[in-house]
Amino acid sequence: MDAHVTPTTQFAESNIGNGTTVALVVLDERPSKDLGMRAPAGAKISMTQDFAATMQETVTDGLRAKGFVVKPGVVADAANLRLEIRSLDYDVEVGFWSGGVNITTSMKARADGLTEEYEKFYRAASEDRAVFYPDAKKNSESITAVVDDMLRQFFEDGKLLNVLAADKPMAAMPPLGR
Repeated sequence: MDAHVTPTTQFAESNIGNGTTVALVVLDERPSKDLGMRAPAGAKISMTQDFAATMQETVTDGLRAKGFVVKPGVVADAANLRLEIRSLDYDVEVGFWSGGVNITTSMKARADGLTEEYEKFYRAASEDRAVFYPDAKKNSESITAVVDDMLRQFFEDGKLLNVLAADKPMAAMPPLGR
């Protein structure tokens, strides 16, 4: 069974970026491209797309909505943002009357701004109880919702946005006189 993730995160527009250039690299570092099994003895759930490319496009759109100019790759004399997708997992559990579907995701962000560095993990999860295991459409919607939650946390991280927005290195302080 294939899952297709189409993030639907709504980005609150702002001018925090004020035209600052951010170089963006997104890497899919998950140990497996399979998300899990549809049921305890069911078919594998796999991605139908290049998840890193999907995240690159979504994060680019979000940063642009915040006033940043986004360039792919690593750029000298610009803030560099590296996102490492660490997990996106789908797990089912069997219960007496119902089963559980647990979806988790995590991403590490490293921002190398012109004035400072910042690193943080973003995680999101959901647990749904059901008598019947969901179909492919419901699975894709549920997985997308968890990815959206992680992206919401990322775009609401004021510290991260401020590190990226600082477009000029801090001036050296003159030595203190005696």
